[in-house]
Amino acid sequence: MRFSGESGNVTSGIPFGLASALSQAGSVLVAAPVMLDGADLISATFVRSLAGSLSLLLTVVLSTERKAQIRSMPMPIARQVFSSAVIGTGLGMTLQLYAPSGGPVGVVSALTATTPLVILPLIWFFGKAHPPGLAWVGAICAVAGVALIVNAG
Repeated sequence: MRFSGESGNVTSGIPFGLASALSQAGSVLVAAPVMLDGADLISATFVRSLAGSLSLLLTVVLSTERKAQIRSMPMPIARQVFSSAVIGTGLGMTLQLYAPSGGPVGVVSALTATTPLVILPLIWFFGKAHPPGLAWVGAICAVAGVALIVNAG
């Protein structure tokens, strides 16, 4: 059984991962000057969250299979997804938009990119699912890369 539970081709997710990374980097570069000019933190978080939500909903709207999965989602899972979105996205994006006021944009961007890496042990502990070895190797390489970036200056 694969870690994600999906049975599709792994390589089909690579373009989505690359697009996600590019969008993440671009959003930090766009947000930094706006936030340094004194934009309202809550409004900026709302706009950024709305843009991200709409892009994710687009993939759902274009996929009949995903629509069926969402309709059949058990209520406890739906509550968990909603809580994750509110806490993770709401709080996370707010702090990420606030962070450039206290440090260089490149360092902030590198540090926020480590979020998925922190999720691996949480999935293992709370989800009772063991991520594959290559996921751990990738996470270790990414943490080492971020450590090099942060400590380079």
